[in-house]
Amino acid sequence: MNITEKLEFLKNPADLHLFKEGVFWVAYEHNAYFIWKMKGYKPNKKFIKSIQQEVVSVGFPENVLQTQFLDFQLQYGTRYISENHILIEIGNQTDQNEFQKWKNALKNTNNTNQISINTLLQNEKTLAEQILHFDLSNATPIDCMNFINQLKSSINP
Repeated sequence: MNITEKLEFLKNPADLHLFKEGVFWVAYEHNAYFIWKMKGYKPNKKFIKSIQQEVVSVGFPENVLQTQFLDFQLQYGTRYISENHILIEIGNQTDQNEFQKWKNALKNTNNTNQISINTLLQNEKTLAEQILHFDLSNATPIDCMNFINQLKSSINP
């Protein structure tokens, strides 16, 4: 099931949908907010290119579902839609305005990776330019050694 299909299930705020992804159960958007409020798990906010929007998720291992969520499942009632999809009818317990404030306040977790990738690419370009502009034909062995040391220090300051 792709992210678009998972988000389609979230139209009813009275339902908590959990999706199995590997050994984790994952809740998205207002369901992630509900789990975060209840258990305090770390949310992830990522920009999903295929749907052109930011999506918040909270995940937890399967054994947590069987232990810490057992009373919760009994209280609200659980329906297994498939082996990878659980529906718990929680009633309308999520304030959409509070959810939006919470979501907007979260930092996008894939922005930091993009910044470091851009930084690495820029550093690679700078190193390549330095190597191309080094006049090897007129350099002494000591000049070459100093140049290599300069390059090494720019990689590991």
